[in-house]
Amino acid sequence: MLIVFFVWSGINLGVRFGFEQASLRLGGTVDRLAGMALGLISGFFWATVLTLALNFMTSVPWINYNTVRLFIREGIARSLLVPMIITTLPVLAQLVSPWMSGYLPPIFFQQLP
Repeated sequence: MLIVFFVWSGINLGVRFGFEQASLRLGGTVDRLAGMALGLISGFFWATVLTLALNFMTSVPWINYNTVRLFIREGIARSLLVPMIITTLPVLAQLVSPWMSGYLPPIFFQQLP
């Protein structure tokens, strides 16, 4: 967090003194665009984790709720997000593997419908 603070402070000072005479508010625009990009990446990451968790949980039969399980499985199979998740899953596994002790959990090696 300290590095992020120093980088943010440096960019803020550079924009403030560099564009002091300009009437454009470049700092706020860059901040909003960077926040939008980070929010998009974060949202896609959590959608990927949720899809993988749902697929993993519905891979075995549920005793009294098998119709709900089949409904979730069909939703995952028809989702337009699943092909993108399949293509980015190896990259996500490489990003997460340094924080896992020893091996990746089986959730990263499952076959999505």
